[in-house]
Amino acid sequence: MKRLILGLIALVLTATFVEGVSSRLVNITHKASSPFSMQSNAIQLPPNSQHSN
Repeated sequence: MKRLILGLIALVLTATFVEGVSSRLVNITHKASSPFSMQSNAIQLPPNSQHSN
C-alpha cells in the first residue's frame, strides 16, 4: 500500500510540475516575443535612418 500511495503522490507531483513548467514556458515565450519584436524594430530603425541620411 505504501508503494501505491507513494507512486500516486509522485505522479501527482510530476503532473503538477510538468503543467507548471509548460505554463511558465508559454508565458515566457509570449512575454519574450513582444519585447523582442519591439526591440528588433527599434534596433532596425536607427540603421535605416542613418542610411537615409
